[in-house]
Amino acid sequence: MSLRTALVAALSTGLCCSLLAVGSSDANPPSLPPEIVDSLTEASGNAAQLEEAAIEQVPGQAPEEDPVEEEPLEGNGADEGPGSSEGPNLRRLKARRGGAARHGKSSRNSPQALGPGWGGFLLALGSFISAVALWRKTSELYHSPKQALRKAKMRLLGQVPHSWEDYVRNLPVLDEMEFPEIRPLLRRLDKKPVVLMSVPKPRARLAAFLGLTDEQREEGIVIKGKSTAGCSAKEVAFELFAHEKLAKGLPLSLPALGAFRDIDGSTLYLITPRARADVSLYTRRMPEEVSLRLAFAEMIYGLWGMHKRGWVHRDIKGCNYFVSQDGHALLADFEGFWRNGMHAIMYGEEVEIIFTEHYIAPELTFDGEYQVFDYKTDVFALGITFKEMLEWMGNLEVPHRDLAEDLIRHMTDPDTKNRYDLMQCMQHPYFEGMDFDLVEKKMYGKAFEGTYQTPYKFL
Repeated sequence: MSLRTALVAALSTGLCCSLLAVGSSDANPPSLPPEIVDSLTEASGNAAQLEEAAIEQVPGQAPEEDPVEEEPLEGNGADEGPGSSEGPNLRRLKARRGGAARHGKSSRNSPQALGPGWGGFLLALGSFISAVALWRKTSELYHSPKQALRKAKMRLLGQVPHSWEDYVRNLPVLDEMEFPEIRPLLRRLDKKPVVLMSVPKPRARLAAFLGLTDEQREEGIVIKGKSTAGCSAKEVAFELFAHEKLAKGLPLSLPALGAFRDIDGSTLYLITPRARADVSLYTRRMPEEVSLRLAFAEMIYGLWGMHKRGWVHRDIKGCNYFVSQDGHALLADFEGFWRNGMHAIMYGEEVEIIFTEHYIAPELTFDGEYQVFDYKTDVFALGITFKEMLEWMGNLEVPHRDLAEDLIRHMTDPDTKNRYDLMQCMQHPYFEGMDFDLVEKKMYGKAFEGTYQTPYKFL
């Protein structure tokens, strides 16, 4: 049952109970038992007689008491109907014992009226049932109503599309048959759901279609193709949306040059600038060309820009940072873009968990239906990445290696209370004297020297 179905059912139940409440209060006004009404009538009559007697009484003279006449239980035949041997009091007593009221109506057969108390009770019951139904369904889908409200807010702010199907449908169309550069990628997509292909210098027609500048065309592009077969629209399209919308303008991140779909929507394409290699490959192949301190600073600052906006990456590792053509580390692969602290569904129709096992923080136990990723899970993964890069430097001299190791220890502390956040990382003595505003502006030179380019066409 979807959330919409649960909402309709809950509101219908509440509406029915409310209508019953209103009907009971309008159609059956508050009523009292007949005996009480008669007693009140007799009391008011007696009060009127006493008042008249007091007015007629002569001042200073005590009122005369009327003789009390006993009313016989059994009267003579003159006071009764023919064939009756019972007095009026005895008949009245028997009638009451038999269930008849003074006015000749049986109290047993008359329906009990629902007073205003019952109406309020039914109204409260309907509201309670509605609240319970919504609470259970939102807890099932989003872990809690709070998470449901956060996701609704994200939709209102445009941080996720209202409909992923509409988002895919509205993507601009890229006809592969018009561009020969893309055809090799199509053949690979028949065997793999995701293929990355490097295009060192696209032809003029494709460059014009993508709106590339002369410099971008000379640097080349990377085309990431994703097959939609057997996948939901969100599962395939989220990375495109995150690259285009959520990560737009992030410092030291790999920009998107465009997102497209093919004619029938069976394949989606993400276009990015061509990088020399990912950071892991570059450091392993060319460790002597890596300025480790500056590389660490750029990688920290790129992730900090995401954290500053309230997002986490969830899949930090060396191969998700790329070395740009001008020698800087750029954060990429935003498929795991996620709100800090929001619960991610682990099982079911819509799995929201993205991670790489070797870089998982110890607090991520994955033993329930939901998992929470936050800033410090990213910091732990980045610390593991730094540890690998330091090891890949081998026996090369690394300035301030001891401080680099101390930074890594703080970033990978198992206790989240003691683990650094990125601001603390930037304030660590390893970066003493470094201005991170200048790091963003690439004023400290290249973190990755040399001219190494990955030789692989398919990445």
